[in-house]
Amino acid sequence: MLGGPTWFIVLGLVVAYLPMGWLGGHLASKPVPARWKPHIIADLNGQQVKLAKFFGEFIWHHHATEDELFLVLRRTLTMPFRDRVVTVNEGECIVVPRGVEHKPVADGEAHVLLFEPAGTLNTGNVRNERTVQDAPRLSWLLENLRTLAVLNFFVTPGPKRHEALVPGTLL
Repeated sequence: MLGGPTWFIVLGLVVAYLPMGWLGGHLASKPVPARWKPHIIADLNGQQVKLAKFFGEFIWHHHATEDELFLVLRRTLTMPFRDRVVTVNEGECIVVPRGVEHKPVADGEAHVLLFEPAGTLNTGNVRNERTVQDAPRLSWLLENLRTLAVLNFFVTPGPKRHEALVPGTLL
């Protein structure tokens, strides 16, 4: 298994591979958002990918028009719903459907990757001191992803490039 960020040439495109262990480890060691303050790392098709640190209890809330996906990169996340509680372990994910009340809880500092429609408020239907109106972008990770785009610019086309992945370390 590859240990760190790696780029591959696939059909002329450079694709990023960021192992969960590497990403979770960097969340612990880099200047990362405060707990419960998601930071955007990517945009795609009207969705945003966000990184966040969770610790303790969040608030009961729902999102009227947005589904949310939580992928746990480090530790464990407990997701209480009004009718049950779901435990999401490291490497697992959960999708919370729109309109469903939930309250994320992390006994230890959990690192979570979120996928949700652009503009989704972290507190959903509740506005309070924990609401992040305009989530900032996580600059150190974006710089690494920009490096991939630069690498793509310098790649020379090859006749059989699509037949195999060509690994190269990013950092």
